[in-house]
Amino acid sequence: MSDYLTQNARNDQPLQDLHTLLQSSSSNGGYFYGGSQKYYYYAAAMDNLRSDRQWFALTIVPDQVLSSRSAPILFQVRLLILLIIVIAGVGTLLCAQYPDTAQAVISSGLCGSSDKW
Repeated sequence: MSDYLTQNARNDQPLQDLHTLLQSSSSNGGYFYGGSQKYYYYAAAMDNLRSDRQWFALTIVPDQVLSSRSAPILFQVRLLILLIIVIAGVGTLLCAQYPDTAQAVISSGLCGSSDKW
């Protein structure tokens, strides 16, 4: 694999990172280029059955696959953040509009201690 990757100058640093990773016996990931295609890899260190060798499970995924799989998740995370901001904004506006009601809710113990008001 390293013979193929050394043909591209953009892989110099990623190859050094992969080499360092394999020497450190820890799990980590990175990227490299195969032609014009970008790939991501993750090397998971396996539990040693023998003390004289360290084995890794190496997973390589093309950039397009990773991007297409993560896009729906990122959309849902952004939607959740927006929903939290809207709920917080509505709560703030309601507390500002109706301070007596907000004080009654807080003093009843539903929203915490009344010492804060």
